[in-house]
Amino acid sequence: MNNKFLYKNEDDKCYGLTGMVISLNVLDSEDMLGEISLDNEHGDSISFTPDFFFNGNPRFSAKIAWNEMVKQYQVLTGLVIGNILCRYTAYSHTPLTQSVIKDIRQLVNDEGHDVCSLEDDEIDVIFNKTLQYLQSVYAQRGVKTIADGLVSVLKQRRTLSGSEVIEEFNNLRR
Repeated sequence: MNNKFLYKNEDDKCYGLTGMVISLNVLDSEDMLGEISLDNEHGDSISFTPDFFFNGNPRFSAKIAWNEMVKQYQVLTGLVIGNILCRYTAYSHTPLTQSVIKDIRQLVNDEGHDVCSLEDDEIDVIFNKTLQYLQSVYAQRGVKTIADGLVSVLKQRRTLSGSEVIEEFNNLRR
């Protein structure tokens, strides 16, 4: 992992996790969130439901299986972008530079090649579409307020189940 994106402190980590939650929400995948935790002993601060992981099905055609893997890759790309975008825009109040965007793309590049057998131009399409969409989400004034609220709840409670996160998110949107 690029050292540039390692968490600097607990606040930075909270905003990163919150960015992932926001991404799941706006990508209509919040039901895939299992839990977020600041104190997980195994090091995984976010866990997902089994629905997040596509393991294949012998009854699926190759095309359907590939489409599911690409969909999973799109969500993964959104998680990475959301994590970093929230940390930069909502926490540090810093816009993403072209250099940072290039580094984010590199983070998701190998997964696109290895798991989905995507070509660079196909990865670029997914990455750019996801980046533009999430940047438009974070350009909305209320998103920072929601992010700040979720961070506050996470810092207080330390661990939230997926359903608790969705409940808090919905409360903050009102």
